[in-house]
This record gives sequence, structure tokens and C-alpha cells, in this order.
Amino acid sequence: MKYLFDCWKEIEKKISQKKVFLLLDYDGTLAPIVKNPEKVKHSKEMGVLLKEISRKLPFAIISGRSLEKIKELVGIENVFYAGNHGLEVEGIQKKFIHPTALRIAPSLRKIYKDLKKIRIKGIFVEDKKLTISFHYRAVPKGKIALAKKKFEKIVKPRLKKGLRIEEGRKRLDVKPDVDWNKGKAVKLILKIYDRKKILPICLGDDKTDEDAFLALKRGITIWIKSREIKVRGAKYYLKNISEVKEFLNQLNKIIE
Repeated sequence: MKYLFDCWKEIEKKISQKKVFLLLDYDGTLAPIVKNPEKVKHSKEMGVLLKEISRKLPFAIISGRSLEKIKELVGIENVFYAGNHGLEVEGIQKKFIHPTALRIAPSLRKIYKDLKKIRIKGIFVEDKKLTISFHYRAVPKGKIALAKKKFEKIVKPRLKKGLRIEEGRKRLDVKPDVDWNKGKAVKLILKIYDRKKILPICLGDDKTDEDAFLALKRGITIWIKSREIKVRGAKYYLKNISEVKEFLNQLNKIIE
């Protein structure tokens, strides 16, 4: 994995030769990670930049958040949105909800209500309709093990109902046990384009973004973190959101 700005001339050449399709994660990529996920928001400058880019090239926001929430946070029309790690997709002439996830969704309501009853400071339980996220970022270090234990006590007995647990960045997700991920959502979105004529550029900072990277072998895949962390499918890395903004600024200039 190479530092992106060390390879800028090579990347700039690739961008200038093909039509770019931009694929962006949200939390940790466009907006800073915060203790309370309900308070996350990208900067005003980032919002202006994304709107400018959306007028010039196709792009998609692919997030672990619900489709409804990510559309509300980004607020740009005529782009693709994928929520719940790709279980629901909406965009130009396209709408998709994974049928198994939709069928299993009612069984998540009871789990959500029981997880909400856990009384440990700092826990935040996010109901995303098709999935549930159990955030422990704000839990004191000495209580994290207890929080995870209580989570497992509630969730594990119910996994036979077609659900699974997946670990993310300081959170545990309860998801439908289906063969679907961000990578398959990316392929679904790009299906309407001639893959030989476009250059997908994908940025992400979460374990779930690996699936998107692996689905884009011919694209430019960018990990937002330190180079020491091994990430499957990522060819380049950026250090933080400030560098993401700088990259998007440079991209915006090239595609004028």
C-alpha cells in the first residue's frame, strides 16, 4: 500500500484518461468519527466540494448507516446512495433492497429493544431498520468487556434466525446472514456503466470497505488510515479526512 500523494503523477495520468466514478464511505472518510454517531457531520467545505464534483461526474456514497440517514446527511440529489453496508441502494433509475434482509428485519426489533435496556454509560444502540449497530466508543475502557458480554448474551441465542454478528470500528453489528456486502453493492451500481470506459475510485476507512476494494481490482482504492495497517484490496492510503479533502480538491481541478 503506497502513500497516495507520493504517486500523484501516476494517479493524475489515470484520472485524465478515463471517466471517473467516485465511491465514498462517509464516517471516518468524509466526516470525523465522533462518540455519539447521531452528532456526526461533514464540514461545510466538504459539502460544497461534493456538490461541485457531483455536477461533473457520477459518484456514490456507500455507508453502514441506513439509506434514509445517509441521504439526509449528504443531501445531494442525482447521486447513488448505498445504506446498511449495501443492503439497500438507491440512485439514478435504480432502487434495491436485499429481499432476505427485508424479510428478516422485523426480528431485529426485539433485539434492538433488549439492547437498549443495557445500562452501561456510553453505549449507543443504532436502529438502522435492516441492521443494528451497538456502539461502545464512548464506554469507559474498564466497562467495554462487560458491554460486549451483555451484547452477546442478548444476540447470540437469536443468531439461528438468519442473523450474524460482525465487528466494526468500536461497534458490533447485527446483520442478516446473507452473502452480500459493500463489494456486491458496488458491482450492482457500476453494472449500468461500461466497466472498460470508467475508472472507479473508492475511499473508505472501515473493515467493511475491504469488500468494496476487492471488487474494484482495476480501480484506485484508497484506505483512510496509517500505512502500517494491512487492508485487503487497498492500493493507496491517505492519513486523515484533511487529506481526503485535498485529494477531492485535486480531483475536482483535473475534471474541470
